[in-house]
Amino acid sequence: MALLLINRLVACAGLALLLAGCCANNVCDCPNEAQADAIRIVFDRSKFTTDDLDTLALVRYLHYDMKNRPAILPKPETAIIVRTAAQLAVNDTLIINNATPFTQLGSARLDTFSYVLRYYPGTKPRVRAGKRLLVIERVKLSGSFEGDGCCTCYSNSRKLVQVWPDSVPTPTFTDLKSRKAVLPVTK
Repeated sequence: MALLLINRLVACAGLALLLAGCCANNVCDCPNEAQADAIRIVFDRSKFTTDDLDTLALVRYLHYDMKNRPAILPKPETAIIVRTAAQLAVNDTLIINNATPFTQLGSARLDTFSYVLRYYPGTKPRVRAGKRLLVIERVKLSGSFEGDGCCTCYSNSRKLVQVWPDSVPTPTFTDLKSRKAVLPVTK
C-alpha cells in the first residue's frame, strides 16, 4: 500500500515538472502591456514654439482625499524633461507612465498621484518657476490580467484623467480609452 502511494506521488511530481517545462519554453509576448496605463500628452505645435517645449517640469504629488489624508505628506517630486530641437521636430508628445519620467514607488501606479505640468516660455532669460500649463488632478485606472496558464498579460480597460487647464474654472474628466488615448494641450 505504501509503495502504491509513493508511486502515485512520484507520477504526480513528474507530471507537474513536465507541465511546468512546457510553460518555461513559451515566451510571453505582451506588446502593449508596458504602455497600457500611459498618458500621452500631445502639444499643439501651432501654439507652442520649440523653445517653449525644450524644457518641461512635471511635479508629482501624492493624491489623497480630505477624509483619508495621511498625517505626514511626502514632499512632491519634480522631473525636468529637457529635449533638443531635433527631438522636438520628431516627437511633440510627453508620456507619463507608471515608471516614466519618475521611478515607480513599490506598487504605486499613476492613479496614486496628481501632476502639475509647467513649461518655460521661449523668452530669455527663463522664468525660474515656469508657467503652469496643465494640472492632472486625478487619474482613474482599471485593468485586468488575462492569460492561458503559461502566459499572463495586463490589459487596461479604463483610463479616466481629470484635467484642470488654467483656462477652465472646473476640472473635466477625459476618457482616454474612448478617444485616441492622447491628451491634447494648447496654451
